[in-house]
Amino acid sequence: MLRAAALGLPVIVMEPLLGGKLATGLPAAARRHFAQADPRVSPASWALRWLWDQPEPTVVLSGMNSAEQLADNLAAASSAAVGMLSEKERAVFAPVVEAVRAAYRVPCTGCNYCMPCPHNVNIPGVFSAYNARHALGMIAGTTQYLTSTNLFSPNGNLGPRNCTRCGRCEAKCPQKIAIPDELAAALRRMEPFWIKPVLSIARKLL
Repeated sequence: MLRAAALGLPVIVMEPLLGGKLATGLPAAARRHFAQADPRVSPASWALRWLWDQPEPTVVLSGMNSAEQLADNLAAASSAAVGMLSEKERAVFAPVVEAVRAAYRVPCTGCNYCMPCPHNVNIPGVFSAYNARHALGMIAGTTQYLTSTNLFSPNGNLGPRNCTRCGRCEAKCPQKIAIPDELAAALRRMEPFWIKPVLSIARKLL
């Protein structure tokens, strides 16, 4: 962003809310920091205001899924200006960033540029569940992982075990994520040794 602005190029910010995670998927510690600073301002507005406070962005592209989100974004944008935040407000972001970094293991925005995987790995789904496991807890993360990888089915074939480290996904990732390495880490965390016996028993019971 800094380099583009220095060259006089327009800076168009995509995924300013990290695929919605900065709006609805923040860890509890990060939400507390924002609420303590100003409970009237939503986490999404905090994130957008941080961008508008910078001199480099030309336009910020934010996706919205409801009329409430549209109204929130419009309200925040109505006061958008470079230097709009006070020093006290800027200081709020430091502990929030630390909380997010501690909770989210992979900076995946779910853009799907890495897809389709030639070996049928649901890469964004795996990373979303892996991050949810750390940010929202074991039950939320595991439930999401079972769904996104189809692991509950005996024919489940969308998980990181299928990764051959071909590198095609990594070459297309705008976040420069070391995808094969992170898939291996997700596999170790999300599929412990006991998961297969438990799923086998669950399938028989159901």
